[in-house]
Amino acid sequence: MKKNTFYLLIVLLILNLQTLRSQNIAINSTGNAPNASAMLDVQSTTKGMLIPRMTTAQRTGIAAPATGLLVFDNTTGSFWFKNATRWIELIDSTSTIWTKKGSDVYLNNGENMGIGTNDPAVRLQVSNGTDIANEEGGYLELGSESNPNLALDNNEIQARNNHGASDLYMQLGGGNLGVGAGAADVKLQVDNGTDLSAFSGGYLQLGATSNANLAFDNNEIQARSNRAASAMYLQNNGGNLQIGSSSGSTTDVHINNGKLIQQATGSNNMMPLCYGHVSANGTLISGTSNVSIVKGSAAGSYYINCTGITSSTILVIAPNDIHGAARINAAYNSTNRAYVLALNAGEDPTNYPFSFVFYNQ
Repeated sequence: MKKNTFYLLIVLLILNLQTLRSQNIAINSTGNAPNASAMLDVQSTTKGMLIPRMTTAQRTGIAAPATGLLVFDNTTGSFWFKNATRWIELIDSTSTIWTKKGSDVYLNNGENMGIGTNDPAVRLQVSNGTDIANEEGGYLELGSESNPNLALDNNEIQARNNHGASDLYMQLGGGNLGVGAGAADVKLQVDNGTDLSAFSGGYLQLGATSNANLAFDNNEIQARSNRAASAMYLQNNGGNLQIGSSSGSTTDVHINNGKLIQQATGSNNMMPLCYGHVSANGTLISGTSNVSIVKGSAAGSYYINCTGITSSTILVIAPNDIHGAARINAAYNSTNRAYVLALNAGEDPTNYPFSFVFYNQ
């Protein structure tokens, strides 16, 4: 009888296993039936389910992993599943701010992004780069090193090409460029600078502050050197300078080859070669720095030395008191020198103060 009972139990067990093969399974402590859509339905309100846990090396070492295989990677602290071609990490979307849209990846949640810093102050901050050189370095590079590229560090922008310096183009074929300007009206517009002085300020400065530099504001140009006023040169060793007119115009004022001319004077220079005021004893009271006076030994005779005097120099001279000398004569004496003779009413030479202006044509 016991033997028959044993055989009966074996038959019932086999029949039950055959039934389980064709049904879904529920694992729970309540006796609830499994969900019809699940082959395995694990139910609990107090416990979870642990799937296989392993290191990254162990995960990637699984031979021929099936598509859909799920494991927990202890190295990365995250779940991984195998898709048709590779392992995919399941990422927490609340701490991952990158978003993928088609073939694009973007960051658009209002956060700042830091590269080389964990405390970015702006939308994109790149820190802890190196100083730019022609061959390498920088904080950010746009383009390939072996081709034209643009490199930036914390105070410099440099165009490079195949590890060498290159030309830098701004707005080539584009619109206007504004510096401090909300809307630029011309190719380069600089706004919101400060009034310049000999020490500081301006809208634009060409050259280092500690050396010779040229500063501009919205109505002034000033030459400076090491925070002090300096001499300004226009067309030094260059061509002519036109003021208030275009090339070839006969109006306004022109500076051509050191000559100040206008339509009324033609090609004659309106700028004096030298001038001065001389006392009766031959002392230069005032005048240009290129003048010196020599009193002749004879009464009424004077010599005016001025670099540039030639036989064609126009000599304009007059007594300082019209009630004194009757006439003052001036004539070319030699290169860089003119002779002056003062005469009284009786045509006798006499010492007398006079003033002069000399022009070269």
